Amino acid sequence: MTWGALEKWYGFPRRPFDVVFAPRDDIEAAERAIDRDTAAVIVEPVQGVGGAFDVGKPMLQALRKRCEEAGAVLIFDEVQCGMGRTGAAFGANFYGVTPDIITTAKALGNGFPVSALMLSKRIAERIKNDDMGTTFAAARWPARPSRRSST
Repeated sequence: MTWGALEKWYGFPRRPFDVVFAPRDDIEAAERAIDRDTAAVIVEPVQGVGGAFDVGKPMLQALRKRCEEAGAVLIFDEVQCGMGRTGAAFGANFYGVTPDIITTAKALGNGFPVSALMLSKRIAERIKNDDMGTTFAAARWPARPSRRSST
């Protein structure tokens, strides 16, 4: 989703999905960009790489409202601004806007590579085991037959 990813998509031969960018300070443009075909809206409440730009409560409230109308999931990317960096635990708390998903990392691990994903009850109730994948999935698969012969 990172700005500029449209040009490279990290080696994929084509984009795996369409992405629309809306100006971070234009509520009407953001609302027009969200329709029934929109799966999710991802926003950083305070954009770090964008120059510590405060998106602000009016924009976040407008995104929440429009996502509800369109049936889209609202995701707050709080990898940089979460964990107390806005003065509240998360930008969602600071601005009083509840997203469906919050992503966080960086300050969570104090330099250790760790991240977390927090889900609203509405989203969490729809997720089944293994929907999110796991690095330990192979441990659950049936073991291969041994190649050793017993004598």
